[in-house]
Formats: sequence, C-alpha cells, structure tokens
Amino acid sequence: MKVGAFGLTVAGLAALVVLPLSRANASGKVQSKAALEELEQDGAAEYAEWRAIGLRDENGRIDPAGMRKAISQRESLIAFNAKYKNSKWSGGWKLIGSNNQAGRTLNLAIDPTNANVLYAATAGGGLWKSTDAGAHWTLASDRWGSIATSVVTLDPNDHTKVWVGTGEWTINSDAINGDGIYVSSNSGSTYTKLASSAGWDRISSISIDRNNSSNILVGVVSLLGNSRGVFRSTDGGNSFSQTFSSAGYGASDVQFDTTGNRAIMVSFDGSVYRHYYSLNGGASWSEATGVP
Repeated sequence: MKVGAFGLTVAGLAALVVLPLSRANASGKVQSKAALEELEQDGAAEYAEWRAIGLRDENGRIDPAGMRKAISQRESLIAFNAKYKNSKWSGGWKLIGSNNQAGRTLNLAIDPTNANVLYAATAGGGLWKSTDAGAHWTLASDRWGSIATSVVTLDPNDHTKVWVGTGEWTINSDAINGDGIYVSSNSGSTYTKLASSAGWDRISSISIDRNNSSNILVGVVSLLGNSRGVFRSTDGGNSFSQTFSSAGYGASDVQFDTTGNRAIMVSFDGSVYRHYYSLNGGASWSEATGVP
C-alpha cells in the first residue's frame, strides 16, 4: 500500500481529498456532485475523476475505512521513529529524522569544512538545512517555484556557494516537475533562481570542476519533451550550452573527474542505461561500449 506525505495511506488521502468533492457507487465509479458538474467546462469533474483513479485500491474501490487506517499507520510510523531515533543500527548508522512524516530524501551534502552543516534535498518537501549534524532541520525553499528538490552541490572551491537542482529526476508517475536551479552565495541563507536554467524540468546532477568553479556540468531529465541531456557552462553558470542531447529521458547523472578534463555520464532512454565519457571537460561525448 502506498504511503503519502505525513504517513497517510492512499486510501486515507482519498478520504481527505476525493470524498468531499464526489461519492463512489457500488462499482467504485466516482459520481460528480452538482457543484462539479457546473464546473465541468473548466475540467473540474475530469480532474476529480483522474485523481480518484490514482487513489483507488487494487479492486477499484475507495476503502471507507481508509481514514482510520491512515491515522493508525501514521501513529505507528511516529512510534517507530521515536523508538529508534537514538538507536544505532548495523554499521553504526543512526536515524536522525524526520520523525513525523514519510517521504524520500534524494540527495545529501555535507560541508567539508564543518561536518555539522548538512543539506538535504527531498522529492516533495523542498530543501532542508541542519547546522547541528541533523538534530534539527530548517526548511530553506518555502518560496521556490517547486517543492521538489533532487540534488544539492557545494562549490568545491567555495563551500558558502550552494547549488540546488529542482524536480525529481526519476520517471515514477508521481514525480514532481521542477523549476531549474537555485543558487546561494551565503551558505544557504538566501537563494536566487539561476536564469540560465529556465525550462529545465528535472535536474539529476550538478558537477563543479574542483580546479575551476567556472566549469559546470548539469544533467537534465524531462518527460515533457523539454530540454534534456547534458548542459555545460564555462562562465560559472551565467550561460550554458547543450553538449549532449538524449533521445530518451535525458542524463540521469554526470560528474567531472578530479582533473576537470574528463567526465562521465549516464543516460536513460526509457529501457536501457547508456554510459558515456568525455575527454575534454564535457564539451563532447563518446559512448562507452562493453559496460554491463
């Protein structure tokens, strides 16, 4: 059973979202109320029906006990996290939160000059920052153009400069589109939308040359047919040129090596991952054959 934000089950969300707008008959088909019928021209009824399709269970029904189950699961999740919050798991791992909701953390960055400073990019909850090694977190992206963040990268030559890519780059059906790249020059206190990243739906990776911060590679994924592939900047992100165009979904990862002269990249065409390499800092790419 799928679990959504704040630990609510799919059925529980149906009880919260769909039932006030519509009702289900014995076959599970949603019947729109008069208020939705009046707005049918604007697509409200169709939207409610589309939402209900995704919220029904495997038998096509909306479980009337879904709300109670959702509350029970949420309470169990909170109790589980509270129990193991201060416990060390196998290999020395320790759960540090969050402790009151479910979700996915896609990327984590640690300031190499201060291990207490952490940045966490989440699939549907924005960017979070901790200054006490994860004991407490502060939301940094509440006024951005997207609540989905996928990657956070610290400039290797200036750790006060933080680069954040938005949009969940995976191709799951509930992934949220992004709003390009946001950059901070003051350790994450404030962020500015990078104008040159306009039109980038989902950012998979941001790699900065450790020998020259002006050189930047960005992997972009799109399910909408927008810009996708690898984009390269030699002026610190003021402008980008596309050096790799994908016939599939785009570049799922791209990274410089330690010299900045070479780079590797993975592209996903919908069924197969393909590997590429560059010998000129990402200016051009060749497919790596023989990679399993």
